Order: sequence, then C-alpha cells, then structure tokens
Amino acid sequence: ISPVDMQKQLQLLNTITPPFVKHNKKILDKMSSNLTLLSATLSSFTKMIDFPLKKGINNRINQTVHSLIFLGNKIKEHFELNENIRSLDRYFSIFDILHSNIKFELLIKKRKDEYFLKFFANKQEICNIKDSDSKIEIYKVVIKFATSLPNIESLIKNPEIKLTLDDIEKFLLEQKENLLDIGVAVILPKELQELIKPKLSIKAKAKSKNFKSFLSIDKMVEYGFDIKIGDDVIDAKELQKLLKEGKRVVKFKENFVYLDEKEISKLFKQIEKQKKLSKFELLHKSFNNEIELDASIKEYFESIFEQKRLTLPPINANLREY
Repeated sequence: ISPVDMQKQLQLLNTITPPFVKHNKKILDKMSSNLTLLSATLSSFTKMIDFPLKKGINNRINQTVHSLIFLGNKIKEHFELNENIRSLDRYFSIFDILHSNIKFELLIKKRKDEYFLKFFANKQEICNIKDSDSKIEIYKVVIKFATSLPNIESLIKNPEIKLTLDDIEKFLLEQKENLLDIGVAVILPKELQELIKPKLSIKAKAKSKNFKSFLSIDKMVEYGFDIKIGDDVIDAKELQKLLKEGKRVVKFKENFVYLDEKEISKLFKQIEKQKKLSKFELLHKSFNNEIELDASIKEYFESIFEQKRLTLPPINANLREY
C-alpha cells in the first residue's frame, strides 16, 4: 500500500472511530486515538518479528526495528548520520511531502530526439526557489532519488538535465511509481506514458469462402504467426538483437519497449509450435480483437450473429386447462 493510500485509509478510519484513548485523564481526539493504537500494534509486531536491520554490505545492525524506533537505543553507523534517531528521521522525512503545501511536478520533455528532466515546486523551477524552508522540502525529494538518477541533484542549480536511455530506463522502472506514491505529479511525453511489450500477432486466412458450418470452420482456416511491437511487425532476429543489448527498456522506432526475457521466450515457443486454433478459440480471440481475420471470415462471423426477423406461421390452438 502506498503512503498516499495509507493516508486516505487513516482519514477514513478517523471518521468512523470514536475517541477511546485516555492520557493523563484526558480523552484524546479521534486521530490521536487511532495513531496510538496503530503505534502500539506496530510496536508489538516489530518486537515480535525481531528482524535485524541492514546496515551496509555484509554488515547488519543487530537491533530490532522496535528498539531503534520506540526505545531509542543508540548505535554507531557510517552510512548516514551518526545518531540513529536522526538517521531514521531523515529516512522517513520523505513522507512529510504528503502534508506539504508544496505541489511537486516532475516533467520529462522531448526536444528533437533528446529527453530532458525538469523539476517544479508550485509551478516554479526548483533552481529558482529562494525560500529556505521550501528548499529543505525540495532537497528531501531530490536526495531520495539521487541513487537511480545521479544527475538529479544538479536541478537545484540548473533548470534541466539531459537524460540518457539508461536514465530513462531506471526512472520508468524504479522511480516513477515511488514519486507518484508520495504525491509528486509525473508528466511524460506520450511515448513514455506506457511502455509497449512485444506481443504475438495471429492472422487467420480462409482456405475457401464456402463456409458450410461453424462446426467445420477450423478445417477451413490457416494461420500466420508474427511478433508485433505496437503496430509494427518485428523480425525474430531483430528482437533477439535487442535482447542481447541487456537492457530492459529499449527504443524501437518511435516507441519505448519493455523487454522481459521470459515473456519473449514464450512468444518464440508459440511461433515455433504454430498452434492451430480450435473453432471456439478462433471465435473467442475474434471477440477480444486478439486475432486478425480476413474479410471472408469476418463476414461469416457477422452472418452467424446477425439479427434476423422470422415470421411465425399462423397457429390455431387452445391452452391446456389447469
């Protein structure tokens, strides 16, 4: 569940929960009651799992989440600040954006054949913001995503940065959803909004136009199998060449394509089998637009389901008495 969804669930809980927690003989309000109950539950759970935190490569912090967050035991660590409480505050401070008055927007813009990243806060480029409090909130976002987008920190001083194809891949697969989860608007050009996946394209061609019965139609049809990216057919060798580049996101003509080696392997196996469809599979795929039918098969299917007016013969009869 994302932080935004969590926030919505908490707000909904606050509307239906009565105040039920006392502190110093005072009844706490709904939100405080819920937060107290959730904190106690989380405390109990984290203490129960007794899972050591990761400190760094081949190194572990041998203290539980419970003791670090709720008991405040100090440890020495080298990957962030020296006091764990401040380190934890820095880690979780990204969620403060949910309550922020600043509306963040991340924009990827295309100029000619190159892509550029821009970052806005309240419709203003972050490099032009002077207010110190606003800058702190902006730094929280920028630092959070510096690992997968190494050049993002330069947006603090520059209006935009140029993205490589590797940058685009990391952003789309690793950071886009995280940004949306914490309430940052992401604006992308059309070709980056949804990655295309290679898919199997099946063509059905009639051997003869004389269809006598639906029950025998599978004997009257032959099939062709291709792999398509969008509306373009791609040769198997060309697709293999793209796979060998070792990238998960590649550019093919005007589209950005997501390559999953396992899924593509399944496509190749389906083409090798050249499976002949049953009459019901053919009908099902035609209903779902998963197959390309030639004109004669289309006409035949339309004739099967065409509404016809039938005139009943005159009937002279009496209903049986009950």
